Amino acid sequence: MNEKPLLIVTARDPASAHALLPLIPSLNQAYDLVAILQEPALSLLSDELTSVGNLAIAFPIIKDFDQGTLEALSWLKTKKWTQSKIENKVIAVLTGISGPGFGVDEMMLAAANHLNIPTFSIQSSWGSINHETGVMPKVAFVLDEAAVDINKQRYPQMKSIAIGSLQHAKFAELSPSGIRDLHRVRFMDDMEHVLLGFYGQPLGNLECYQQTVETFCQELKKWKRPFKLLYRPHPKEAVNLESNPTWQLLKHHFPDVILDPFQAVTTSLCCVDLVISAFSTCGFDGLYLNELEDKPFNASVFLWFNKDLIHWATKCSDTKDLHLVKENLVLAVDNSNRLMEVLEAGLHEDSRRRLWQNAREKLPSARQAVALVLNALEADE
Repeated sequence: MNEKPLLIVTARDPASAHALLPLIPSLNQAYDLVAILQEPALSLLSDELTSVGNLAIAFPIIKDFDQGTLEALSWLKTKKWTQSKIENKVIAVLTGISGPGFGVDEMMLAAANHLNIPTFSIQSSWGSINHETGVMPKVAFVLDEAAVDINKQRYPQMKSIAIGSLQHAKFAELSPSGIRDLHRVRFMDDMEHVLLGFYGQPLGNLECYQQTVETFCQELKKWKRPFKLLYRPHPKEAVNLESNPTWQLLKHHFPDVILDPFQAVTTSLCCVDLVISAFSTCGFDGLYLNELEDKPFNASVFLWFNKDLIHWATKCSDTKDLHLVKENLVLAVDNSNRLMEVLEAGLHEDSRRRLWQNAREKLPSARQAVALVLNALEADE
């Protein structure tokens, strides 16, 4: 019996984990699949890997990039994840593209490039590349042709293949209106209240991010409309809420703030009337959930007014503007004094319908994403 080729996949961030989820069953059939992960992706992918008879293997936390790359090299050379069970050659490494910092994605990418193992990465937002290490994949799976064009201009050494949004492929199985009808009632003892969702990001170490949250709280307290505030921490924030500066700020200004009680982020995204964040990918998720329905049920709002945070975010993504803002897929608070105005617009049916229509016209489909990834990996063998 012919052994299947050996494929290594890695992830550490939630977006990367959600992008890998729909791929795992097909990859497991085509390859001897080894998943080397760090939190929060480790927890997010463990059940899916177990369901196909595979394991989620934890890569150690190493804070020095060079040391971590040496560790990754030893994993690739000696196959630390197995006891001589798999003897065949690693034919490719498929990684996520993580946010700030570095970990298993970047270290394994650097090690694979050093060993001339073909490298592929899943780019979950337009133009996003981790610049802290300078390591890039040979091939990136990207959202659409706009992402291909962006990458051609910035990273001509990297090939880009448009596949759609893998992380949203499983959304087609959901009924957002059904989820909303079932769960929203637990928050709404008074149906006149607006339910706001604030979705955190692991940026508490940035003064400009905390300034953004503080300004949001100060302005929101001026709103005359009755509302309830729900907070969803990023998985990296949720490790220790008591030391989470964003949670502390929200609790200080709004003692009745509700901690998101749901395991799946999609549940609260379906319940809230506005999806608010600095620039979280949860705003992107909300667009796909609305796009599934015959009419929109909420809108995404980015707090896009702090110049230092904008500079930091656009520098990280190597863009002048966020694609979702530029394409009018989300509402942007470009001046803190306009917060009330933008929130009211997000509750208005005309504004929601405009965003919803833009999403239907511009969001990349994920229907062929899995097949396109498999075809590209097979062509490179």
